Amino acid sequence: MISNEDLKRLLYGRCTTWPECSCGQRWNDAEEMFEEWKRTPPTSTQIEMARLNISLMLHCVAKHCPDKRARQNAIMQLLNPVLDIEEDM
Repeated sequence: MISNEDLKRLLYGRCTTWPECSCGQRWNDAEEMFEEWKRTPPTSTQIEMARLNISLMLHCVAKHCPDKRARQNAIMQLLNPVLDIEEDM
């Protein structure tokens, strides 16, 4: 069964729980993750998982975020070829 949040996003095109949604939380936590990686270098698996999660988060923010500046920022970040997960599939 589809959740109310997912139904609203499908009907209206915008997330109604930003920034409390999972993508908003990832958006806010990304800088902390990179700071942690400066102290303790990540494994290649952690890098690949982060790359996938960041790419998925940016695609969601670019399409569904009600904050226009965040959408624009996400779109610009997605232009980075490092985040092109479709190329790997």
